[in-house]
Amino acid sequence: MTGLDHHQLMVEKARKRVRPLGLPVQIVHGNTEALPFADRQFDLVLSESVIVFTDMPTTVQEFRRVLKPGGCLIAIEMVLEQPVSQQKLAHIKDFYGVSQILTEEQWVQLFQKAGFPSIHSEKYDLQSGVQNVPDFSLSEDVDVKYFEMLEHHMIMFESTKEILGFRVFKCKTV
Repeated sequence: MTGLDHHQLMVEKARKRVRPLGLPVQIVHGNTEALPFADRQFDLVLSESVIVFTDMPTTVQEFRRVLKPGGCLIAIEMVLEQPVSQQKLAHIKDFYGVSQILTEEQWVQLFQKAGFPSIHSEKYDLQSGVQNVPDFSLSEDVDVKYFEMLEHHMIMFESTKEILGFRVFKCKTV
C-alpha cells in the first residue's frame, strides 16, 4: 500500500501514524499532477477530495497512467448539484480555492476523456460518514486562524448543502 501527499508535514504525520502498525505501507511526498510512480503500477487508486484542487485533467490522466489493466480509480469529489448564479459560484470557488466545480455529468466526461471506459457514480451522504471518522491528532501550536477557517467552512457547508454534494466515482480500466 502506498500513500501520497503534497504537503511534507502530512507525509511525516502519516508515516508516524502507520509506523507502530508494522504494516507494509509506504508514504510518499509527491504531486498528483506528476505522480512519482511507474506506468501500470497499481490495482487501485483512492482519491478523496483531491482532484478538484488540482489541474483536474492532468491529475485524472496521471491516475489512469499508474493503473494496471483492469484497475480501478475510486474518487470522492465535490459536485455541483444545481445551477447557481455566477456570483454565488464565484464565492464558493473562491472560498474553497478551486478553479471550477463540476456537475456529475462533467465529472463523467472528464473520466471518459482520460480513458476510463467504465464509470459508475453514486451519491455520497456526507452525514452518515461523519460518525465513523477516526481520531486524529492536531499539530502542536495550531494557529487560531485555522480554527476560524474551519468555522467558516462549516457555515459555508451548511449554506450550500442544496448546491454542493459529493459523489463516489468508480472508474475502471480495461
